[in-house]
Amino acid sequence: MKNSQLSVQRGAIAIELAFVLGALAMCLSFSQDLMHRTSQVGELDNLSYAMVNILSEQELLFNQKPDQTLKNQQFREQSQMIDKIVKNHLSSQIKDYDPENYALIIERMEFAPTSVAEKARIARNRFVVFGNEKLVSKKPDQLELMNLSPFTSKNRFAPMFRVSIYHKSVDIFQRAMGVEIKTAVNVSSSISVRR
Repeated sequence: MKNSQLSVQRGAIAIELAFVLGALAMCLSFSQDLMHRTSQVGELDNLSYAMVNILSEQELLFNQKPDQTLKNQQFREQSQMIDKIVKNHLSSQIKDYDPENYALIIERMEFAPTSVAEKARIARNRFVVFGNEKLVSKKPDQLELMNLSPFTSKNRFAPMFRVSIYHKSVDIFQRAMGVEIKTAVNVSSSISVRR
């Protein structure tokens, strides 16, 4: 009788231990997934910041004069170069990189010569979308860029740039279960002012 109770007790402890270890494994996988997403968002932040700085310093990279306005074709070519850099970087950093999980928006806003009171006179507002456009939840907000543009000592509003990188990554639970669940898209957006 005593041996029977002891074996039942051992079985109950083993079952409880299995539940505790299973819960601990779930917590560890969740924390690993959170760590992975956080580091990926940091990587996207660094990348969008670097790309918007390339655009704002165009005279250094693209041999463009500071006050020269871009034609649509030139802007498209420069944007394609930025897109290629971003894709190459992401494919080298992300193990299971899939181009369907990537989108990029490049924006440029120039203002016509104006006074402080007439800020709404936008000369050119351009944006280009690369990659999977389904990941982009909303179109670029030109009012936001317009409100952030500073009035310079040259009596004009400074041109503004914004680079937004969208990336959807499959989480650990999706990989383990092999199920398609709607996942959140990581977004990083950086803004820069040209001289």
